Amino acid sequence: MKRIKQVPRVVEKVVEKVTEMSNEIVDGEGGLAILMGKRVNFHCINYNYQGILSGVNTTEVELTDAKVVFETGPYDAKTPKLAESLPKTFFLRLSMVEGYWEANDQE
Repeated sequence: MKRIKQVPRVVEKVVEKVTEMSNEIVDGEGGLAILMGKRVNFHCINYNYQGILSGVNTTEVELTDAKVVFETGPYDAKTPKLAESLPKTFFLRLSMVEGYWEANDQE
């Protein structure tokens, strides 16, 4: 069996792109950074979460006033139909996130 001694150029380009995307998030040029301080919904692999986005890095987000959402109800509703509060500060791994959006205004 032959061993690959050099990383193929395609892999290098993927690593460059991921690094570039990570820097955009951390540097506040787009992505999650534009939602800092706002209430955000996260659609994840197992559950949905909602909270105020208070921190973000390349691997996780920090939510305050966080809730796990068991039933959303209509997506245009101001609050989820069934949600349970989580600890004051909740960390969510980005690898589990399938999508996110700014929550509707809370009353």
